[in-house]
Amino acid sequence: MRPFAAALVLALVIVGAPLWGGARFFYRDVSRQYEPLAHQLSQAWGRGDAPLWNASTQGGVPLLANLHAGALAPHALLTATAPFHLGYAWAVALALTILGAGMFRLLRDFVGPRESAVGAAAVVLSGVMLGATSYLPFLAGLSLVPWQARLCRVERSRLVVPGLALLFAAQIFEGDPSTAVMGGLASLALTPRAALRVGASAGLGALVAMVQLGPAWDLFAVSSRAAGSAEAQLAWSLHPLRLVELVVRLPWGQLLQEPYFTRYELAAGPDAQPFLLDHGWGTVAVLLLPLGLVGVTRCVGRDWG
Repeated sequence: MRPFAAALVLALVIVGAPLWGGARFFYRDVSRQYEPLAHQLSQAWGRGDAPLWNASTQGGVPLLANLHAGALAPHALLTATAPFHLGYAWAVALALTILGAGMFRLLRDFVGPRESAVGAAAVVLSGVMLGATSYLPFLAGLSLVPWQARLCRVERSRLVVPGLALLFAAQIFEGDPSTAVMGGLASLALTPRAALRVGASAGLGALVAMVQLGPAWDLFAVSSRAAGSAEAQLAWSLHPLRLVELVVRLPWGQLLQEPYFTRYELAAGPDAQPFLLDHGWGTVAVLLLPLGLVGVTRCVGRDWG
């Protein structure tokens, strides 16, 4: 329980202002999408109805099929029942706690407790994770990745595949299936011999989440993004040169004022305001990278051997 307690303290420090200082998360989709969707879910549950349809937008649109609505996501219990700004802040704190504790448990396979604690804190405090606090579906799904990778390393347990399947399903319900892909890739990278169990659990998890994944796929098929041009699709992709941002802050321009970094000719994007305000991992994480690479190399070499 100590890793959870320590991670919770760190998470509460990060979100202290929204929880007790009167501040609110508002950037990007928080106020213009997540909050009205949470209101619709709250109304549906309050009437005793299944959250299938949102009749208040554009003459009526699907609600369950909208992955970002998170109709079946665990965090929806907070954002749809409590005042939204408090529920959202607590959901962020919970996701950061799960992430920090999971990273500590995963790193303990490679290094000692002190190094694991520093490494877990570095991940939680990285620009990527702090930027994702305004993108709760991504943060909530990402917080389960270290637990997937850790569970995949458990040998000879009948609970591994069902447990992994539930984690995959939870990531889909949270609203960003890309984190399920990340979890599968991380598990395979650290435990190559677990390909069969990862594949089986991913398939089982998709079946569990099909109650939402099926309608979401049908909705996506008729959306404007499904019919987008190749140029529009590439505009949302990560240009390789933007990987420099992991270690160098704002090399291609500014975030919220000219020259906008997404307008730089070598790292162009569709919007001047990015979803993640910072892609950098931070100095601490960069300094810890050699230690992590040594540990991962030893582990993967042992598994392949």
